[in-house]
Amino acid sequence: VQPLEKLLGDASIKGQSGNSRQSVNLSANKRIKDFLGLLSECLEDGLKCKCFAEIKSKEIFYYFRAYYSKETLRAFFAPLFTEDYEFSVFVLRNYKKMKTVQRFAEELGYSLSKFERQFKRVFQESPYQWMTKQKSKLIYNDLVNTNRTLIDIADEYEFSSLSQFCDFCKRVLGTSPVKIRNSRKCKNSFAGLVKK
Repeated sequence: VQPLEKLLGDASIKGQSGNSRQSVNLSANKRIKDFLGLLSECLEDGLKCKCFAEIKSKEIFYYFRAYYSKETLRAFFAPLFTEDYEFSVFVLRNYKKMKTVQRFAEELGYSLSKFERQFKRVFQESPYQWMTKQKSKLIYNDLVNTNRTLIDIADEYEFSSLSQFCDFCKRVLGTSPVKIRNSRKCKNSFAGLVKK
């Protein structure tokens, strides 16, 4: 979210009206096509760690800035800037430190029911389901791409015990944290690991 705000200007985003959100197509030039082609090959090679993704997300914004005008980019990204934009920005910036849905609602000054309604409208699933998936992705990344101990990971995500952490992994990721770590293989899609 932050690179997009820097690219377009925070004021220009907040100032958009609901009637001016028609998107336009953005033709990819040779540099963008080359970037996307190389990115696709790197992902196929297994380069799927968090650091690589962060670097590449920053890189493409540099290409946007270099090859397209702010006006063109504002029009292209317009559908993102809905009435719920500030709500979604808050959620994406803060979900890692919010341990419960109730805490999220309190931070925004919402009742729990109002928060859940707005969250479902914006993210198309309940806050509990969404937060569980995000937590699962972070845990999976730590298990596969770091050498942190299971106890350290369990402590960071505030599991009351290693047993509770193992139960969570089995229930949500489909297997134990030890088996996930031992596999050390990046999957083509994380979604396949999360039980519906």
